Amino acid sequence: MDKYCVQGENNKIILIEEGIERELGDCEVITGLNIEVKGNNNRIKLELPTVFLNNTFIQIGNDGVDVTIKKNCRLKALFIRCCFGANQKLEIGEGTTFNSGSIILDENAGCLIGNDCMFSSNIDLWATDGHVLFDRDTKEILNALKAPVTIGNHCWVGNSVKFTKNANLPDNTVVGVGSVVTKTFTEEYTVIAGSPAKVVKTNICWARKTALAMQKELELNNIGALKI
Repeated sequence: MDKYCVQGENNKIILIEEGIERELGDCEVITGLNIEVKGNNNRIKLELPTVFLNNTFIQIGNDGVDVTIKKNCRLKALFIRCCFGANQKLEIGEGTTFNSGSIILDENAGCLIGNDCMFSSNIDLWATDGHVLFDRDTKEILNALKAPVTIGNHCWVGNSVKFTKNANLPDNTVVGVGSVVTKTFTEEYTVIAGSPAKVVKTNICWARKTALAMQKELELNNIGALKI
């Protein structure tokens, strides 16, 4: 694996191991992770252990970007782009997993992802539209960026889900396959689905184990069979 491409001034790639911070060495690389930085005053902070697979790629093309990935994550084939603006912020919480997808932070966009989230494959998260939409007569901007995309703790996001700017999920949300999340949701323990996504089921919980495994666990504990 080639040495990382880092161009500009005061750019830092910081590793945290057992609470101790250090900068990545000049010729040091992290298995499964590619990094390209072209700009100034950018910081990438990686808390280990975290697993990167299938050429996960962090691309920074401007100034003042802050990327934090906390420990025990498993990020596979994830493309993170912070370009065409400045001061983007990304935080991925502890124990979160991605099976493939992209996080696009153009302009001055942000994305905050909580702990123990599970993202399936082909996830697209666009925290800004990238191009302006405005009123023909008044020139009023119609698609302004208002807030970072925020995903709470312990959320499960199904295959091929798309997030648009200003989207917000509370803790303990499940997002159905192929959904498009376009707005702020506030109620926890729900399933949302559709395009645009809406609440379709309430009072739910989820776990990473299979339904069969949970059924066996319930039977062993004399709780009763799982209704499926």
